[in-house]
Amino acid sequence: MALTEESFNDKIEIIDNGNWKSINIRKAIVIKRNGVEVNRSFERRFINPIDDLTNEDADVVGIASQVFTDAIKENYRVLTQ
Repeated sequence: MALTEESFNDKIEIIDNGNWKSINIRKAIVIKRNGVEVNRSFERRFINPIDDLTNEDADVVGIASQVFTDAIKENYRVLTQ
């Protein structure tokens, strides 16, 4: 019996609160036994405009580069300090 685990971003949403935008990422964690899915769970996390994107997947970085404009980053800095 071979168990495997894979994880991937299965949902990426842009959240606009009126002052700045954040990215909500849902990661799916799938457990398979002999290639058949036996369990799926999820983890969620948010990325804010000035967060470090170094360890993010290319799809998340691409979205962030479009969403997190200089104006959005400045609004975030001003309103959260």
